[in-house]
Amino acid sequence: MASSLRLACIAVIYVNLTGCTNSKIDTLNDDTVPVDSAEIDTGDHSEDIEYGECGDGVVNNPNEECDDGNNNSNSPDACRTDCLLPKCGDGIQDSEEECDDGNLFNIDGCSAVCSIENGEFEIEPNDVPTLALPVNSSGTIQGSLWEFDKDCYRFTFEHNDHLSLHINPSQEECSHLMLIEIYEDGEVVDTDIPVNGECASLDPQIDHYARHLPDSDTTDTTICVSGLLGAAVEQYEISWDTSSDSCTLEDLELTEEEDPDSDMLANNCDEDDDNDGIIDALDNCPLISNNGIVEFAPTDSGFLRTWILTSAFQVSGLSTSACQPLPNLLMVDETDVYPSLESALLDYNEDPVEWSLYTSSTDKIDFNTISALGNVAAPREVFAGLWVYSDSLRSVDAKFGPDDGGKVWINGTLIGETDLCQGATSDKYTFPTQLNSGWNRILIQIRDGGGGWAFYFRFTENGIPVTDLLLSPVSTGLFEDYQSDLDNDGIGDQCDLID
Repeated sequence: MASSLRLACIAVIYVNLTGCTNSKIDTLNDDTVPVDSAEIDTGDHSEDIEYGECGDGVVNNPNEECDDGNNNSNSPDACRTDCLLPKCGDGIQDSEEECDDGNLFNIDGCSAVCSIENGEFEIEPNDVPTLALPVNSSGTIQGSLWEFDKDCYRFTFEHNDHLSLHINPSQEECSHLMLIEIYEDGEVVDTDIPVNGECASLDPQIDHYARHLPDSDTTDTTICVSGLLGAAVEQYEISWDTSSDSCTLEDLELTEEEDPDSDMLANNCDEDDDNDGIIDALDNCPLISNNGIVEFAPTDSGFLRTWILTSAFQVSGLSTSACQPLPNLLMVDETDVYPSLESALLDYNEDPVEWSLYTSSTDKIDFNTISALGNVAAPREVFAGLWVYSDSLRSVDAKFGPDDGGKVWINGTLIGETDLCQGATSDKYTFPTQLNSGWNRILIQIRDGGGGWAFYFRFTENGIPVTDLLLSPVSTGLFEDYQSDLDNDGIGDQCDLID
């Protein structure tokens, strides 16, 4: 009997497309003749069904939830113009809703059930510094983060401001570990990562970038928060307060940049930042002492960081082999070049070439960090010069590491050169030479074929760095600066980058 019932169901498919009912089965018996399979229609006829249109006043379309005809409206409590029922999250506040912001997110002022949330909330999009949400000098804001999301806030600081900022300050233990990043000019300058389960924060007693903001009179600083390792954060709260006088902060560990003269006073609180007896308002070089004879010396490792540099020679079209420095870039032969802030050279076009004083903060003399040099397109060349005082005649090794090719002259004698295209590495080349008793003339030429452009230089004696030398940027002995400004640009020679 079971097999007959199956055949009976097949026979009535054309009558009832939704299936075989008991009533249909009861009218059949075992003698029912099976229908030819070619006569069975199993196709999908959904496209053949004609539905009415939204707005015709009849709910006759599976995509319609309601249809009030001409009364359809995007007004509160009405059947919407797309024939959907009013609902939380559609952006229209209905009578049973306290709010409707068009989404079903919490922690944005209107909850996922369209009830009002109290407080200040983030406003999306704010996930990159250029879209940062402007905020007041103090306040509290709430937000949430999905995976790999970032929320950015823009603060406006006056000179000498300092900032205290805390994430979830009311929590004894941080429920979500979050990262704080400080951006200036679109670049990350400081990061605070939570430790020991504590929430990240910015404390002006500890964090350099939370105080003395900014260097200029007024500027914007962007602070972004995100879940650690991109984790989602259901809810967070940030509280902050900006104070106007960072000079009231006590017991700070100041950075060298904040306190270059190490007098325990930050620059913004110090009338004489370089402690040279001339107040900053009258000092043409306020961060470097330039009031009297200045003594430059090698570092403890013997590297020479103070040099005088020419402007860049752009040498496109001049023939050379590989990265070999070019000859005849100057009107005078290199053996007769006397580097000095007090004199100028003439280049191969008979144009004047001035020397400018430069002191590097590292052992590497990196020309690309000096805008007037680094902005010149390769191939390019530069001369670096210096005077070195030795107490005695001595045999030494000149240790040289150029990027790319380079030449070294001591007292007018070429002691070594390289034409390789290479990166700067300290002590890559050793050139035996001697230093006379008294002042010695050093000239270095560096060619760059593209990319890095730099050099390292020091003297060693029997393998030991030579540190008992005096250095000078003038040929007449020690540099008697006295606020000198040889190019009359209002900036002292000691802190005057190449023009």
